Amino acid sequence: MSVSARSGRLVVLVILVLAVGGALVLNLVTRGTPKLPHGVRVLTSPTSSPATVGVAYPVRLLSRCAPAVDFDGSYWEPPGGWTLEQPADPVTVRLASEDRAVLRTASGQSIALARMAGPIGLATCP
Repeated sequence: MSVSARSGRLVVLVILVLAVGGALVLNLVTRGTPKLPHGVRVLTSPTSSPATVGVAYPVRLLSRCAPAVDFDGSYWEPPGGWTLEQPADPVTVRLASEDRAVLRTASGQSIALARMAGPIGLATCP
């Protein structure tokens, strides 16, 4: 066996050992529950029933200071910036399409909402 074939196999072995060792160390360091900022709650499982396009449904805001709702089996919130005018409650939501809805507040404000994939994080209101 030549020296270059042996040293090539040694390089491959070293890289493999480093990769496996790095993966094990990373797994040990990141295990457990992730730390969330103080006052943030995460909702993972929407409980709402399916909705019909064009029908307005009364819903409850997930936070008194954010236009986020559990609606049509998903979490919804506005894309981009927004300001929630008070009084907000009561609110209704109308499904405009499969991935768009419109939230209407007691103050008459209309806010476009987008369906969120996955869990939703809500910060404590100031």
